[in-house]
Amino acid sequence: MSPEQYLERLKKDPCFFTHELWDQLGLLVHHPITEVMEDMIRFGFTGIPDYDPDIHWNDGNIIPDYPKRGLLAPRGDGKTYLIVASGTCWDLYCDPEQRIKVISKSYGFATDVVSQVRQWVENVWFLQHLVPNPALKHRDSEDAFDTAAIMRTKDPSLDAKGIDGQITGTRAHKVKFDDVETPTNTRTLAARDLLDKTVREGTEIASFGEKEQIYVGTFHHEETLYLKLAERGFEIRTWPISYPQKNDKIHNLAPMIQRKLDSGEASYTEDEAYHLNPVDPVKYDADTILNKMAEGRSHFAMQNMLICDMGDTLRYPLRLKDLIVPDFAIERNEAPLSIKWGQSLNAGTTKWEDILSLGFGTDCLHRQIMYNNEQAPYSGTVMFIDTSGAGADETGYAIVSHLAGYLWCKACGGLAGGESGHSDTVRNQLMDLARRHGARTILVEENMNSAFGPLLEVTAKQYYVDPGGDEFPNGWRCSIEPVRSKGQK
Repeated sequence: MSPEQYLERLKKDPCFFTHELWDQLGLLVHHPITEVMEDMIRFGFTGIPDYDPDIHWNDGNIIPDYPKRGLLAPRGDGKTYLIVASGTCWDLYCDPEQRIKVISKSYGFATDVVSQVRQWVENVWFLQHLVPNPALKHRDSEDAFDTAAIMRTKDPSLDAKGIDGQITGTRAHKVKFDDVETPTNTRTLAARDLLDKTVREGTEIASFGEKEQIYVGTFHHEETLYLKLAERGFEIRTWPISYPQKNDKIHNLAPMIQRKLDSGEASYTEDEAYHLNPVDPVKYDADTILNKMAEGRSHFAMQNMLICDMGDTLRYPLRLKDLIVPDFAIERNEAPLSIKWGQSLNAGTTKWEDILSLGFGTDCLHRQIMYNNEQAPYSGTVMFIDTSGAGADETGYAIVSHLAGYLWCKACGGLAGGESGHSDTVRNQLMDLARRHGARTILVEENMNSAFGPLLEVTAKQYYVDPGGDEFPNGWRCSIEPVRSKGQK
């Protein structure tokens, strides 16, 4: 093709543009642009499903079907490079006079995107006409710059903001929200409400042209921001790492993926064999997916399969409000014969106002409405140990006593130290907890670590107490039994 045809195709075809951009940057060697990536590019860049340059290109005036849209893809999928950074280069190439704002999880991440785009503008020959002009006093910093095509105004061609900072008071043609949902800003109900309130400012900021708001992200909570956006009219599409099982609840599976399932070109995943059925086999092989699955079932389902079942009581039958968090100390050897559950009493609510709520919606912890002063010895106390895996995984434990139909959780937590828990420190801490809370049976999960139980038995003998002392008049011994866990714990 002629130089003129080449430059025109860069404008008309976002997939061709991204391929040529990445080729100029040397990215294609290790990161080829796949069919799935092209599907994300077409929707993310243009807002037009199944965008076809020969049909939808109208001398640069692309009218998106979905000016308010979002793309969900696995964590670490390169969404920022592919959709935000590369898409912004295409936007400015097609129309150097438009204003674009990138809002990320923090100011630092947002400036990284703007700096990356600025570097590409400098180094890629077909973008160099956008380089800021010092003679026109253009902005040119790590968090904002003007293209050579505009006169300096209040709003730069491209600038960066953090979702945790001040984002009001500016205007743009397009606002791109890059991974603004994080574990931190979704941890509590108040934090999720604040995030939702903050992103609503995007409607005020996107006030030029087609007023586009574009989100790219990954779920970090079941009450995720992205499903709230879908309820408000955003077209949110999902590209999971593997083809789902038939019962997996995935919001608006990308039509390309759904068509392959419907036509039989691709099949639903059977059982837990996600690693054998990748959506993009060029990008993710079986070993890569297995490594992600090893991080935990819930983590993999939410952050790689993008499964998010809000309020699914079948998967999550136990709620915080079902528990009783008493306002008195729990003894080692005995407890009240009866204790009553309830969310309100004459004096008002039983809600614990000063305990941080990590539940869904208004779910929170409650104290008892009353209890019997008569105490009785527990009928039994059991400790369960979930042995750690590799890396930063912790050894989890819970100690529970039983009395008169109630289960009293006396201690639970996680202990760091030593790969697979094979450290004297971890074993000594566990045995100290077991003796302190009177656990007579210790159940050790051996799914991943069959050697832990025998090692713990050796440590346990050092903690045995003979009868006759003041603290343990009946002495203290425990049995250690291996168990195997199935399903979601």
